[in-house]
Amino acid sequence: GDVIAAGWGGDEPLEYQANGVWEAQLSLNSGGFLFRLNGDWGYLFKRIVGTQNEIYMESQAGDAGIEIEDISLDAPGDYTVTVDLSGDTYTYSLESNQVSNPPSETPDALYLLAHGEVVFEFKKEDDKFMSGTYIPLQAEVTYELNSAIDGTGTAYSLDGIIGETSNPDGDSAFGSPGLLESPGDISPARDQAYSLEFNFATGVVNWKYYNIKLFHWDEEGGGWDSRDEFLMTYVHPHKFTTTQVLEAGYNLKFNSPWD
Repeated sequence: GDVIAAGWGGDEPLEYQANGVWEAQLSLNSGGFLFRLNGDWGYLFKRIVGTQNEIYMESQAGDAGIEIEDISLDAPGDYTVTVDLSGDTYTYSLESNQVSNPPSETPDALYLLAHGEVVFEFKKEDDKFMSGTYIPLQAEVTYELNSAIDGTGTAYSLDGIIGETSNPDGDSAFGSPGLLESPGDISPARDQAYSLEFNFATGVVNWKYYNIKLFHWDEEGGGWDSRDEFLMTYVHPHKFTTTQVLEAGYNLKFNSPWD
């Protein structure tokens, strides 16, 4: 679903533990999701409406008179995801692994600086500072966070790396490192255009970026289902490029991504 980097077109495997229990440590985004068995869209577990964590097979819910729905996650972060099929009632759980150690207070302003110059000023909403757009950051540039425009205020750093992901070529990538009240350099893992949100109440930073694909297909020779999908390469700032052999008469579409 929306919560994983591959989106609705992919899966994140849960590992079998024992006695009907599957589990995995995952970085999840906010959004909707469900559980799929054996990679088969005919076998889907969704949440039973009105329950906290009970799930039921979609293909059997109608005959059983049970109403089901996609599961939703509001707070992105690192979670232990567990599915328990050991009893008569099947359940799931999401246990947050985020270590919360928020800064002592929320500043009045927050700036991203590079080489002493302001790169971006974040917009404040209560205890959050948000980019509201996608900021082009470079891996070879060292950035700093500060509450003052000239870098003389309170300095902040991260306990993780923006852009560090096991699936950099997915439709989207995201992460939630901790926010620290201490000086420190910030160097992204890769050049990209990032959405950033700093939550001073929880001490968490949410980052996200999208990839762009070029779709290429022949309506008469297989149509949409036989399309080529070419992953485009991000080029700083705010550009995506690819070099491909394209067929005359084919349709082309830029997709970023399914949502």
